[in-house]
Amino acid sequence: MEPTTGRPDADAAEFLEFLERCHDALRQHTGGNPRPYLELWSHADDVSLMGGVGGHQVGIDEVSELLTAAAKTLNYETWSAENLVTGFDDTFGFTVELERLTRHIHGETEETRLRATSVYRREDGAWKVVHRHGDSLMTVEIDPAAGWPGAAVLVLPRPAADAGPQRPHRGRHRRNDAFGRAAGAAGDGNRL
Repeated sequence: MEPTTGRPDADAAEFLEFLERCHDALRQHTGGNPRPYLELWSHADDVSLMGGVGGHQVGIDEVSELLTAAAKTLNYETWSAENLVTGFDDTFGFTVELERLTRHIHGETEETRLRATSVYRREDGAWKVVHRHGDSLMTVEIDPAAGWPGAAVLVLPRPAADAGPQRPHRGRHRRNDAFGRAAGAAGDGNRL
């Protein structure tokens, strides 16, 4: 699905063109060249990255360091995105996408699928990336007979062809409030 904004105006065209530049830059980044993608990032103190390797980075120096190091190891041959949701206003925009990357290792095709959410901000009349969160797409099978909160089976992606049989992780769903805390947990309800 191509990103759409629902707005047939010049602002929409400008935002969609920026998203295409982001996609082109991500293709280059996952192929080993981080520079085009880094050039699209804001240099404000509040930029953040939650990459697929774990952890989190805040500030352009930390974000640049991780994106540069990651680009040295990725070497994917293809990158594509299926856009699920896009939105923007005069100041902020976001995308929610499923990304697919492929490469060949030892004669075998390796495919990686990511869930990716990006946040953009208009700064001095130009769109900039201010946040990205990407992690592996996993399959969760929910048992509807178990009720809420229901039992779930989390099927993790296999790390390598010789890793042996894949075992599901069994867990329970936990409902979270708007701040990511377990529903009913104590804490500051005014925190953003």
